[in-house]
Amino acid sequence: MTINFIVWNRIPCDYKKQKLSVRVEETSQRPHYLAIKLLYQGGQTDIVAVDVAQVGQRFIITLRPIKLITGVDLMNMVYHLIFSIMQVGSSNWRYMSRKYGTVWDTSRVPMGALQFRLVVTGGFDGKWVWAPKVLPADWRPGMTYDSGIQITDIAQEGCSPCNDQHWS
Repeated sequence: MTINFIVWNRIPCDYKKQKLSVRVEETSQRPHYLAIKLLYQGGQTDIVAVDVAQVGQRFIITLRPIKLITGVDLMNMVYHLIFSIMQVGSSNWRYMSRKYGTVWDTSRVPMGALQFRLVVTGGFDGKWVWAPKVLPADWRPGMTYDSGIQITDIAQEGCSPCNDQHWS
């Protein structure tokens, strides 16, 4: 019987010209199923949770103007104003499940453009990272979308050349 000892070190990944990207997997079927693969994850971290939510919501505000001093009756006129509002603290976050590796999926796909929030861990610490607008409303399977963010954190534990830096 032979016993082999394996020594390994985890080193930080550095994608100088790439940001974290989201590839919509071919199995995705809008609006019923979304599977994504996270690409170009920098740093020395793990993504341990992914949530998805709609970027904004549409509201219809009905304004009923009153009778003007000039005597013009505007009481029967109705004005509609439609606007979109960015929702950082959306209460409509839906969790995604890790399918395998860096692939995450959900059958509860929000409508419209999509934002993501990730739980990123490095060593013993973890934090939330928010990607405010990643997938457009007309996302397509097979396409890759830039998240606009990059994870560059370094875990102190288990990285001997990194122990002089702080996990941020």
